[in-house]
Amino acid sequence: MFTDSELQRYDYTGGEPLPRDEALNEALYADGIYYGATSSFGGAIAMTEDEEGRLYYCTQKGIFSHEMGGSIVEEVADGTLCTLNDPNMMFQSLTVIDQCFYLVCADSEGPKMMKYEYDEAVPSVPQKELNVYSLRENDSIRQMAVLFQKQYPDTYVNYQVGMSGEGGMTAADALRTLNTDILTGNGPDVLFLDEMSVKTYAEKGLLSDLTGIAEEVKSQEGLLDHIACTYKNEDGLPAIVTRFGAMIVAGDPELLKRTDGFSSLEELAEEGYLEPFDVAYLAELLYPACAGNWKNEDNTIRQEKLSEYVNSIKEISDTYCGHASEKVLQELSAYKEGIYANWDALIAAGSRGDDMAYGILSLVSDPGHVKIGTIYGMTEYSGLVSANKVTGRCSEKLLSMQQSGVFIPSSIVSVMNTAKEQERAFDFVKYLLSSGSQKQGWGLPVNQKAFEELAYTDPYGENGGFSVCSGNEETGEYIELTYSWPTKEESDAFYEMVKQLSNCAETEQVQYEVVIEQVRRCLSGEITADEAVNTIMQKINLYLAE
Repeated sequence: MFTDSELQRYDYTGGEPLPRDEALNEALYADGIYYGATSSFGGAIAMTEDEEGRLYYCTQKGIFSHEMGGSIVEEVADGTLCTLNDPNMMFQSLTVIDQCFYLVCADSEGPKMMKYEYDEAVPSVPQKELNVYSLRENDSIRQMAVLFQKQYPDTYVNYQVGMSGEGGMTAADALRTLNTDILTGNGPDVLFLDEMSVKTYAEKGLLSDLTGIAEEVKSQEGLLDHIACTYKNEDGLPAIVTRFGAMIVAGDPELLKRTDGFSSLEELAEEGYLEPFDVAYLAELLYPACAGNWKNEDNTIRQEKLSEYVNSIKEISDTYCGHASEKVLQELSAYKEGIYANWDALIAAGSRGDDMAYGILSLVSDPGHVKIGTIYGMTEYSGLVSANKVTGRCSEKLLSMQQSGVFIPSSIVSVMNTAKEQERAFDFVKYLLSSGSQKQGWGLPVNQKAFEELAYTDPYGENGGFSVCSGNEETGEYIELTYSWPTKEESDAFYEMVKQLSNCAETEQVQYEVVIEQVRRCLSGEITADEAVNTIMQKINLYLAE
């Protein structure tokens, strides 16, 4: 039995506790991972015994062998060199027959059985090592690394993460370490620039030109190049956006007609048409739709635009609170305090606080309001379509604030000029942009073939889609929504929205952290809006000077 700190053992017939197997317990819990057997919660794990009673178990780390009561846990297969390391695989059952391991698992494509066996023709240690870096853990990158490694068995993909979530490391700390490694010749081969400044690394001449790869993909399978090639400059293409999300506002069609800019949101706040979650995290939600409009040519901040953003967030929040009922204020407070949901915790866990999927049920229970968020996949769009089929009052349009037609880039990939395995790094970028790769993982694809296949192929079939539900213990209300796939006309409408995306969101993490920290202090009454703006300007200018 798995707990959060140990593996407990019991006699199968009598139920009495058995002594803890120290070696097994230490091997399982050394890294502080919580395991959830046959569950989507916790680290994936499956266990079995062979005919001689020897225990075998597999995790993302690999397949391991242990004689119960013994002092050694042996590694049978290294998970980092095979598909066991795929974060989207949920282990369900394991068995071993004649030293061949059979693992029943499930992923986005459904249940499957994987066979793992020793192959003397495959080198135990790959001949090449491709070093891949991202500032924050990204399951899509890890999954693509696993699948690329399967296609290129002579290459070990060493995925490194700057911010592990331990030790209180900030984005600025992680970037200093990365930059030092680059300067000393120990930088990565492939650099994912999510939450980093593409412009800074490009201007330093550190990034290879990826124009040829983009043109090759476009000629073979098509490319949404208005998104993928957003970082193109006079010197070429230093980085490619491989996935993205579309910033939208959804809800009552009549209310959507009025939604355009800060003043319209203040009107909706006064009339109670915004969600408590959206008001609690309004600064975080609207930042991507505004921050890209703050920079001068020399990369400094336009204070008047920043001031408009900070003051508007404050005014909308104050207006909402001044007209809300006591019940709504309690709900708003619960969001702010992280009781119902915590933005920072969602981000740290690899989720997106502004993911539209979080609010679809609320558009069913209360169709007379609007919801701000981002669509990162066709499943979310199918949820909005399904909500409209139930209420007849759910529509969507691109969000327009200080910028309009904003998309949030994801998995922004570049190849370092200093890459030790530059040829293989280019192969990795090509693989990330291929239709086969793009149809997997998180985020809308920039490969045109993959996008169209996902948009117009119904994965639900004749039996319909899955259902999501929510209940309220106080009122006894119960809401259920069955997802149905968009019709061709509905998919056409979404595709047209995607074609209108024209502005890449500003996602640099250091600036984001500075801005959100001061806006939160402003909203809590600790400082005024003008004081928040002045502090932000000082801190960002100091960071730019460094």
